[in-house]
Amino acid sequence: MNGRTGYYAQGASLVADARKTMEEAMNSVQRVTGIMTEIEGAAHEQSDGIEQIKAAAAAKSLEAQAVVLREAVAVFRVEATAGAA
Repeated sequence: MNGRTGYYAQGASLVADARKTMEEAMNSVQRVTGIMTEIEGAAHEQSDGIEQIKAAAAAKSLEAQAVVLREAVAVFRVEATAGAA
């Protein structure tokens, strides 16, 4: 019977080790999930920042085009007093 007791004790020890290993694996998965969530949030922030930069660049481009157009149209302006005479 002593042989069986040692056998059962060894089995219980293996089960305890397996449980510990599974808990460590679960904790690792949770840490990785947390890291992935942080990366996802950072990627969204980066994407938003890029969109803001694009919008600012587009606004600056439109502003430059408006200046060029204003200068081109200024050539065709007639003085108000010249039309009245």
